[in-house]
Amino acid sequence: MMKSTVNTVAAAGLALAALVPGTATAAQSPTVKQIEDRGTLLCSGRNGSYFGFGEVNDKNEWKGLDIDLSRALTTAILGDPAKAQIVPLS
Repeated sequence: MMKSTVNTVAAAGLALAALVPGTATAAQSPTVKQIEDRGTLLCSGRNGSYFGFGEVNDKNEWKGLDIDLSRALTTAILGDPAKAQIVPLS
């Protein structure tokens, strides 16, 4: 009888612990902290045209898959795709 009561109390304690949200916060990456402090995410763009991945259009705007992914990552970290700073590399 005692063993059954202990098992029931232990199971109830585990169930209750699973329902209570954790109080520990996730550790933040030092890289993400640096990006947040700077206020922009530095993203590489090819100096010249890399069709479909990273190129400058006639309006002098960056476009392409790599640029879209960079802006998506910038939005996830900083909340604004305009904070992506494209740095041309050769």
